[in-house]
Amino acid sequence: MGELKQRYCVFAKTGGPFIRSSFVRGDCHLLVDMAAAPQFAQKLFMFMARHLARIGLEELRRWDLYDTGVWIYDDMASVKGPMFSPKMAKQLLAPAWQYMIDAFKQAGAQKVYLHSDGDLMPLLDLFVDIGFEGLNPVEPRTTMDVVEIREKYGEKLGLVGGLDNSVILPRGNCAEIRAHVQRCLSIAKEGGLVIGAHTIGPDISVDTYDYVSQLIDDYNRREMDYSEPA
Repeated sequence: MGELKQRYCVFAKTGGPFIRSSFVRGDCHLLVDMAAAPQFAQKLFMFMARHLARIGLEELRRWDLYDTGVWIYDDMASVKGPMFSPKMAKQLLAPAWQYMIDAFKQAGAQKVYLHSDGDLMPLLDLFVDIGFEGLNPVEPRTTMDVVEIREKYGEKLGLVGGLDNSVILPRGNCAEIRAHVQRCLSIAKEGGLVIGAHTIGPDISVDTYDYVSQLIDDYNRREMDYSEPA
């Protein structure tokens, strides 16, 4: 692990209370629980949070990852929005997320990030309020836009992702890709963004991926004009 930490930014990783509870109950049953049996759902989420927190704390201890922290993987949304309302999230899930965040921060974890695919915009205020410090993958195919999120939340949320792997990268137009990368990097002058895509599928050519990598390398060497294009 010591060698890996010299080359990479290594984080601990746990599941989250929603996704892990769905593994136990099934997606449909869990959503029905949240609507029809909220007290049961809340207790299940907290039970799962305590279990997952113990796992994360052990990961931090075993591999001495306090200087980076923990990612909580808790997929909860589609491209059309979260699978539940912000009100349900606040009432039923926020205490469980808060429990995990507090446990990791009190143990000395530097950062606690959240991973979830899909459109999370209706939940971002809640995530910031309870202490999540970063978000991934910020999918452009939803309403998630790294520039707009950065402008709204500033340093409250670190962003990992932002590249459009559904339309722009598969299309392979170099001018379009350059403008897209430039726009994303326009918010990264003082940090706060690790640019990337959720996945790189077979519809994205090797040449396109190499071109994106070259643009990012140029930015790192300050050779590219990274101001937002008109």
